[in-house]
Amino acid sequence: MFLSFPKCVEITNPRLNAVYYCGLCCLTASIAIKFYMLDEAYSSVSLDKQMRVAMWTKGVGDLESAEALFIEKLNSPLCQTPEMFDFWWDREGMFKYENYTCKPVCYPGKIDRDCISSQGAALIEGQESIFMPTQVKESSLIPNATGKMEDVQFYFNPSVEAYGVQFIYSYKMPDEADGYLSNFIITDNVKDASSAKNILTVLLDSNGNVIKSLEPSGSVSLTVPQLLSMSGDLQLDNTISDSWPNMKPNATMGTPSIRITGAELIIDVTCRNYKRPKDLRVV
Repeated sequence: MFLSFPKCVEITNPRLNAVYYCGLCCLTASIAIKFYMLDEAYSSVSLDKQMRVAMWTKGVGDLESAEALFIEKLNSPLCQTPEMFDFWWDREGMFKYENYTCKPVCYPGKIDRDCISSQGAALIEGQESIFMPTQVKESSLIPNATGKMEDVQFYFNPSVEAYGVQFIYSYKMPDEADGYLSNFIITDNVKDASSAKNILTVLLDSNGNVIKSLEPSGSVSLTVPQLLSMSGDLQLDNTISDSWPNMKPNATMGTPSIRITGAELIIDVTCRNYKRPKDLRVV
């Protein structure tokens, strides 16, 4: 006996079809509830505690550039007429900043009151903090016939604009990113990333405007003038309009300059796994 079957065999079983479509509907509903109603499709994992930043100074050892800037500043109002920056906190002149002079940076091995120690030109205060003095008050006790007299000197560091900072940042995805949702949270399954290897760095100013973008490199480098510009087009010789008024009689400046008060510049580092915008210009 010879049996033959057609190429397509259709088995009709209403009960089996009902089970199949019922299971398909349940699966679709569970996926919708899991990823949309429970917002798991948009889940995010904070990297605040996983970020690491290493920062160091730039240009402090370049004494030739510091000296060149000092010579340039000698012809500026900062060094030609430093009395215009004098500032009194009170009318009696108990707390005052005046009689400034400009001092260059000392060459290695030289210790002199007429120059600024290169070791004190920029101080690393931690893994993520650097202090660059723009002006210095130097007090010393000088013995005399009536006892001891305090000698106070104020001076500017005109070479501070020749310095800068360099830093590298990295992150490691936390443990809660592992598991089923890791494929949605981690782009290309990258759990460890660094600005030196695989992170595109986009520099923004204080208003959120894109300054430039940097492909992964050894470090991100920013000079003091660049940091001031990104912080709102600041300059060290600018005055602070909303500061305490200058109490010195016939003062040139109504409020203190940033070079006297100092300024805290914060670099806010935020990492995201967003795709790179096409309109960013890589330089």
